[in-house]
Amino acid sequence: MRGIIHFHSCYSYDSNVKIDSIISFALKNEIGFLILTDHDTIDGSLALRRRIKELGLPLIAPIAAEYCTEYGDVIAAFISNEIEERDLDGFVNNVNEQEGLLLFPHPYQGHRTERIEEIAGNMDLIETYNQRCSDYYDEQASQLANKYKLTTYSGSDAHLLSEFGNVIVDVECENTEKDLRRALVSLKVSNIRLRKTRKYNIQQSQIIKAIKTRNFRILIRNILALFIAAVRFRLRESC
Repeated sequence: MRGIIHFHSCYSYDSNVKIDSIISFALKNEIGFLILTDHDTIDGSLALRRRIKELGLPLIAPIAAEYCTEYGDVIAAFISNEIEERDLDGFVNNVNEQEGLLLFPHPYQGHRTERIEEIAGNMDLIETYNQRCSDYYDEQASQLANKYKLTTYSGSDAHLLSEFGNVIVDVECENTEKDLRRALVSLKVSNIRLRKTRKYNIQQSQIIKAIKTRNFRILIRNILALFIAAVRFRLRESC
């Protein structure tokens, strides 16, 4: 079954992708499951599940979110309620109590370096490919997964609709949420498409973040970066 793991919607502070747009993409690309992981809230995945039910679609959408813990981002998937704890031990215990899965996204980006191995030791799966990370960071993540013998997956981390087709995986499972969960932790995940995003896409999502959070420093910095990149591109084209 084809799917996307770890991506964002308009319920995140750095994305403007609508729920209906996500569903339209899934239908056009024969996607069977969607693990939507908005920042610090399950509201997006709940909205996605409701819309899927309203439309009577066979899509699987586990409740999930990407939370900022004391040591950095951790994904809780297949949960039933919002995770309130932010200290790592409490967070892990809360997810386990809900019989959820713990996913470690982009280990070498956005985490306290001295705590990376501690986080890894508590995870069920680790992200060893992320379209927004460098090949070097992906390789470091693969080595970490080998060290702790963790199941690996490729994460999309899409924030813009144009990024959704960059990372698509395939999971050998039946068309049920329970079987999808079982398959994810039993080494039955393969890759259909792996493609890195462009730098200007990351800058665009940062502009969205700046507008939503009213952070004018981030806004100005990224608008300037996009402007400089556009000028350099035109200069190269004119040569």
